[in-house]
Amino acid sequence: MSRSEAHRRRRELAAIHIAARELGLDESAYGAMLLSVVGVPSAKDLDDEGRQRVLDRLRDLGWQPKRADPHRPRNLHAQDVRGRLLGKIGAFLSEAGRPWKYARTILMRQGGPDRLEWAQPHHLAAVIAALDRDAKRHGRRRR
Repeated sequence: MSRSEAHRRRRELAAIHIAARELGLDESAYGAMLLSVVGVPSAKDLDDEGRQRVLDRLRDLGWQPKRADPHRPRNLHAQDVRGRLLGKIGAFLSEAGRPWKYARTILMRQGGPDRLEWAQPHHLAAVIAALDRDAKRHGRRRR
């Protein structure tokens, strides 16, 4: 299996599991759906066609995939200082129910670069401080 095929397989399996969770399917309903649609008890046993049939069935049940946030930094899961700082920014945004564009706007207003993934650690620390002040102002817990 090529790298791109493996990546597509992982992405499709993740979409299947996300859809099942968002539709509220418990394990027995999920297993029954897999058996009725493709005849296998587990998603790991699906081939390309089977994954597409299951995704089609989940869409028929009402699942709609969400579009990715275009402002979410691509290096969010980096294993360096910036990755950890971006993770903290993501936690603040999630807790506040705000989009990534909010943090990007803070960064730009503070004189930082146009994109979060280009920001240096001191820029990201300033965004975290602003988000912390925002959390205090709105009565949310501090990180």
